[in-house]
Amino acid sequence: MPSDFDPNAAASADSGIFGLPCGLQDSAIAFLPVPWEVTTSYGGGTAGGPRAIREASRQVDLFDADVLRPYEAGLFLLEEPAGLRRENARFRKLAVRIIARGGRIGGDRRLRDALEKINAGCARMNDLVTAHTRQLLQDGKIPAIIGGDHSVPFGAIRAASSRYRAMRSA
Repeated sequence: MPSDFDPNAAASADSGIFGLPCGLQDSAIAFLPVPWEVTTSYGGGTAGGPRAIREASRQVDLFDADVLRPYEAGLFLLEEPAGLRRENARFRKLAVRIIARGGRIGGDRRLRDALEKINAGCARMNDLVTAHTRQLLQDGKIPAIIGGDHSVPFGAIRAASSRYRAMRSA
C-alpha cells in the first residue's frame, strides 16, 4: 500500500477493487472474477456480478471499527479470464431451452447434444478456475472467487483441496 494512500479520499478512476491502489504483488487476497451463469435456472444477471462488484466497491467506506484497516493486507481483483464471458453467452443460449423444460430432455437429440456441449463448457470453466486458483495459491495469495452461478467455485475447491492434501502428505 503506498504511503500516501488516503482511505477517506474518493477512489480514482484507475483504482482497483474498493478503490485501492494495490497490484497483485502487493496483495494478500486476489479475487478471481468468473462471469458465468450458464446453469442459473431463475432469472439471470449473475455473470455481471464481478463487473458490478468492481464498480460498486469503489463507493464502499473503508472504515471498519473492528478490523481498523482491513485494506492494508492488500486486495486485488484480477481481470476476467479472456473469452469466458463469450463462452458463458454461448452456453447460456443452449441451456435456456433445457431449463425451460425443467431439465427433462427425454429423447430429444438436439437437447442431448446441447447438454453435452454445456457440460463440456462448464468443465472447461472449472478447469480454468482450477488453474488460476492453483497459481494464486502457489504465489502465496488467498484466492477469492467472485462470480455468477453456484458452479463457479468448484474449480477453486478442487485446487485448494489438492494443494492441502499434498501438504498434509508431505
